[in-house]
Amino acid sequence: MIACDIAILPPDEIMDLAIGISKGIGPDRGNGIALNKKDILPHITLAMGSVEEEDIPKIKIILINLASIAMPIDLEMIPDPRGRHYLGIACSAMLRGLHEAVIESTSQFFKGRVDMKMFHDPDGSGISDNSVSYVSKFMENSSYANFEPHITVQSSGDPIAQVTARFTADRLVLGHLGNHCTVRRIL
Repeated sequence: MIACDIAILPPDEIMDLAIGISKGIGPDRGNGIALNKKDILPHITLAMGSVEEEDIPKIKIILINLASIAMPIDLEMIPDPRGRHYLGIACSAMLRGLHEAVIESTSQFFKGRVDMKMFHDPDGSGISDNSVSYVSKFMENSSYANFEPHITVQSSGDPIAQVTARFTADRLVLGHLGNHCTVRRIL
């Protein structure tokens, strides 16, 4: 089994913005995330959990079908109401509908058990207990009425400067999760 994330990848200009903010914080200021376009991708999570590797092709077909209906999608970056280490994304009716459609279409593949071995950790830096806990409890704590879309740019430290922007996203992906619930690779 692997820990995975069904996510929207923002367009390049929004990825560049998130990467720039992440780099500006830097690991020396408590940021455990160094976003990039190669293997720690800025993203907006729609669903998380652990899945059997043999179910990945089935999930990808579901996502292709959902993307053909719901993408591209217009999104708006807003100040994060929690004031922490995220770039908030307005939860429009279209985004909420996509989130719910993803969960309803894929929830049968998500298993309840999540452990550190399911995460992608190519450099051997380890997986935090918080990462395991967040993925384990995503459906309960972060979906439906609790869905708060965002792009994570740091794992800890001072609150980040907030920016606003409107953009259109057209990529819906299944990603293998790494530490701090980062998308480390597209499956």
